[in-house]
Amino acid sequence: MAWRAFERVGRQHWRVTPAVPILFFGDLDRYWTSPLRIVTVGLNPSLQEFPQGSPYKRFPLARDVTAHDTGRYLDALSTYFRTDPYRRWFGSFEPLLNGAESSYYGERPSGALH
Repeated sequence: MAWRAFERVGRQHWRVTPAVPILFFGDLDRYWTSPLRIVTVGLNPSLQEFPQGSPYKRFPLARDVTAHDTGRYLDALSTYFRTDPYRRWFGSFEPLLNGAESSYYGERPSGALH
């Protein structure tokens, strides 16, 4: 569904290109096995996520991924906080997450998604 919506707006001037649809930021497997599952919600800093000159800097596994590469796509999203996260943005959530023994970065018993 996300890929269809992403592709449907492919020619719109406001869509970031090249890019992939972002369903979540965080380690999905870690989230599912966490004692506490937390999902944060906020404005997506998308222009920072796919910087010009190196659009897949934060999602290197997403380069050349398509809607049919489900495993690669989910792996690309799941490695976000281990690759090159936008720490200035996501760092604002960490104190709250840490208080709940959770983190985006794997530093607490539970893993959070954004």
